[in-house]
Amino acid sequence: MAKNAGALSVYVLTGHGAKHREELLVTPEFVANDIVDATAWILKNINIAKSKKCAFQ
Repeated sequence: MAKNAGALSVYVLTGHGAKHREELLVTPEFVANDIVDATAWILKNINIAKSKKCAFQ
C-alpha cells in the first residue's frame, strides 16, 4: 500500500506485527521493534523520502 501511495513503508512488530510478519506480501523499507523505533527511523530518513518525492514530505 505504501508504494502505491508513493511513500516509504515501515512495519511495526508490536501488537500482532511479529505474529503476522511472515504473511507480508511486500518487503517494507524498515521493520521497527516498536512505535518509538519507527518514529526515529522516519525522522532520520525524512530527507530520503523528500528526494524520492514520497507522500510524507
